[in-house]
Amino acid sequence: MITLTTEEAQAYTESLAISGVSEPLVMIWQEPHTATALGISQQAEVELNLPNIREDKVRIIRRQSGGGAVILNPGVLCFEVIAPLTTAAEALTIRESFTRYTEPLVSVLHKHSLTAGVSGISDITVSINGTAKKIAGCAQLRKKSALVVHTSILINLDPELLEKYLNFPSDVPDYRLGRSHRDFCITLADLIPEITPQTLSEQLHTEFSQRNWKTIQPPLPFSGLAAELLNKKYRSSSWNIDRIRPRIITL
Repeated sequence: MITLTTEEAQAYTESLAISGVSEPLVMIWQEPHTATALGISQQAEVELNLPNIREDKVRIIRRQSGGGAVILNPGVLCFEVIAPLTTAAEALTIRESFTRYTEPLVSVLHKHSLTAGVSGISDITVSINGTAKKIAGCAQLRKKSALVVHTSILINLDPELLEKYLNFPSDVPDYRLGRSHRDFCITLADLIPEITPQTLSEQLHTEFSQRNWKTIQPPLPFSGLAAELLNKKYRSSSWNIDRIRPRIITL
């Protein structure tokens, strides 16, 4: 597990997707502070409680991928799978891709005796007394030769932050049934008190290794395409707030 800002993680994984990969790569990381991340088509004023975010000086980042708004901080563990778009991968539906590239997490949860799986299109849920509660959210980015699946896992995130910074989503899966953030989500610490981001990271690393998925760390400081994406896009309010695409030169 490495510490990266959300801006750094998004820039690096997008650069890999643009450049292409020859095998599945995985990056496990953690945001050191608190940030909110929007899906590519979302409007900040709709999805986020902007007065609270501005008062607390919480960063807003827009992903290149879809999905909904999430909170990232040290109570959340993230991993990115960057995989080649081979003929087999291209044949997978979006939901099938989420199922395939989050299966290592589901396997870990099963080993902790939790009933877990994919609900909706891209949520990882656990069954609590027959009710599906969200424990991780996913989003997907597809470029010409590679895809990226982002996953953010609630380890010990304070549920108050969900209510404080996120409005009720504009687009929700049917299984949510109108539940508030607090009632809809659950953290791993609620279910496995001894779990930490570090221990979960180690367990995920084992699962990835068993599948011959290579775990990577980005070269810091960034250079080339990753640096350009970081500075011109993910650190730019014109992209994060207004969704104005910067001109990125790819060689």
